[in-house]
Amino acid sequence: MTLLRIFEIAAGAILVILAFTQIVIPILRGTLLFPLFRREHELESQISRARQEQLEIELQRELEKRREHIDKLKQDK
Repeated sequence: MTLLRIFEIAAGAILVILAFTQIVIPILRGTLLFPLFRREHELESQISRARQEQLEIELQRELEKRREHIDKLKQDK
């Protein structure tokens, strides 16, 4: 009987937490309800990784150009 009561309390706590994070907080922020079921966060994360990868590639190209320019200047001496 005690185990059943502990389970009931735990289930109730989980429901309260879910209701708070999925309903109350979004209402206060003015966002859509049930963010747990939205793909938006996953897609934003993918976009962020793609931007970082693009930036790294651009910086690598810039570094290569500068090194080539330095090598050219050394050869012209």
